[in-house]
Amino acid sequence: MTCPPIAGIKVNKWHSYAGIVFRRAKLTQCEVKIMEEKKGFWSCLFDLSFTEFITTRVIKILYMLGIGIAAIVGLMLVVTAFTKGFAAGLLHVIAAPIVFILIVIVLRIYMELVLTLFRIEANTQKQAPAAQAPAPAPPQEPETTE
Repeated sequence: MTCPPIAGIKVNKWHSYAGIVFRRAKLTQCEVKIMEEKKGFWSCLFDLSFTEFITTRVIKILYMLGIGIAAIVGLMLVVTAFTKGFAAGLLHVIAAPIVFILIVIVLRIYMELVLTLFRIEANTQKQAPAAQAPAPAPPQEPETTE
């Protein structure tokens, strides 16, 4: 599917694609839409109007960080328990994986909850223009003369 160029839009920027630098005179409608939708991470981070969200982009990194922290917490439980005694250490060797799994489950539920809120917001924005459209006028009943 090719998009027709938009009349009157001129871009005086150099672009690169696959290492080839070129200058574009006009943008197609598809390219303008993609440029509007796909802002970079840094431009979204410093977007003071908060029109773009970065949470959906960094949630995977936050989840992996949380798993790493849960693993460190589990290891710390075992190490500190062995300093108190051998029996406590063995008990914590059994308890640490259970604590790790519980932390990861709670973290996953929280991350899914956050993503669900952002998906609700995205779907609401898609449906908002349809809801704001004026409702069609009800059909008028023909006038009867008696």
